[in-house]
Amino acid sequence: MTSGAKCTVISPAEENRVILTLKGQSYVLRFQRSQLVLDITEAKTDTGTNAQQWEYNGDVSQQFQLTKTADGIYAILYHGNMALTVDESDGKVIITEYSASDQQLWLMEKQ
Repeated sequence: MTSGAKCTVISPAEENRVILTLKGQSYVLRFQRSQLVLDITEAKTDTGTNAQQWEYNGDVSQQFQLTKTADGIYAILYHGNMALTVDESDGKVIITEYSASDQQLWLMEKQ
């Protein structure tokens, strides 16, 4: 993708779409409905740290990399080898070490 390129992370609910924008070497994920961005709580790198919506401030806690695993399927990495992961116990998004598990794979579609 080129700078400023956008695609949509498809979620079960249309209103939860996320717009990805390339900022330098990282992506910022902005929620379409709230206009807030994805942020890792307190820029922590500990397994189990929650992802949250927050106002954009350009901090490292809001910078992500994409790793393509299949057509349209990506892992969203944070701070090296940590990945956005759906916690099966409660459905929240947390970070865990990347292992290519199904809970770390995200379907993306160009707008």
